[in-house]
Amino acid sequence: MAVILTLIGTLGFTGYVKESKIVAAFYTISLISIAISLFGTFVINGETGSLVMIIGGIISIGALIGIILTKPENVKV
Repeated sequence: MAVILTLIGTLGFTGYVKESKIVAAFYTISLISIAISLFGTFVINGETGSLVMIIGGIISIGALIGIILTKPENVKV
């Protein structure tokens, strides 16, 4: 559930990706981490899958926080 909410939050910043390289980097990291987390959830079984899911989720949430802290709405082109 947290991964889906992070995905929705990340996609909300799609319009700012072209305006700021920092936002673009965090955006890419977040989407890759979400994909890794979903891969760990549905493909890898057992404790390893849970660990991959947790690490991917933490990284994606951190990237989303990074996007928010850069305040992309204040970036002027």
